[in-house]
Amino acid sequence: GVDPNKVYWSYIASRAEALELHVQTPSHLVLARLACLTRTVEPAALRAIASDWDHLTDSERDALSEIFLSDGHYDKAFIFQYLPLFLTNAMANQGLGLRRGLQFLVELFAKLMNHRCLNQDGSSTVTVDISSLATMAKDIDDLRLLRQCMDFSRIVKHTTGVTVLLTAESYQILSGQLVAEDRKVDLLESLTAQQRRLEDALIGRARPLTLWDDSPRVACHIRRFSLDS
Repeated sequence: GVDPNKVYWSYIASRAEALELHVQTPSHLVLARLACLTRTVEPAALRAIASDWDHLTDSERDALSEIFLSDGHYDKAFIFQYLPLFLTNAMANQGLGLRRGLQFLVELFAKLMNHRCLNQDGSSTVTVDISSLATMAKDIDDLRLLRQCMDFSRIVKHTTGVTVLLTAESYQILSGQLVAEDRKVDLLESLTAQQRRLEDALIGRARPLTLWDDSPRVACHIRRFSLDS
């Protein structure tokens, strides 16, 4: 029979090809998914997404690969409701941007894992409602404020999934009525910067992904399936 998993990723790869991205690695598939989620239709716009991807740390890229490549078939996966809205709002917000939006998504993923949200029984996927965060990403000043809002948020589990619920304190942070101690955020930013410096010192800044070249396309294997027929 037809493998729906293979059909889906073949479609994602075809969307990438339409944007002149020759799929050769798992990272390319993540970029292709980001292109679909952000409704990217021009190769130049995909190059900008790839640039943001290249400036993430290795651990951030690993986490995003787990988020975007887990399929709910072979592996349990989160389905983030309103993720396209979150990403497009982040991209349109000069104070945030796609790279910081992706960094925040990594931190949200870690929080969900710490709350063992993926361990809910009854389904291979867990729906996560991030509608409030998606709306907030449009106008928030910077990543630091978004992190503080999440620090005061509540993870509410229910039968159909999980909701990231912003509290009164979250909105007070946003309005400036509440000034929170920011030591955890400072530590996180310091550790991220330290990791980036260490990566640069040991292996140099990772060579940007060669997305638009004349090399022949090779088969791309992701976990237990191949895009080739």
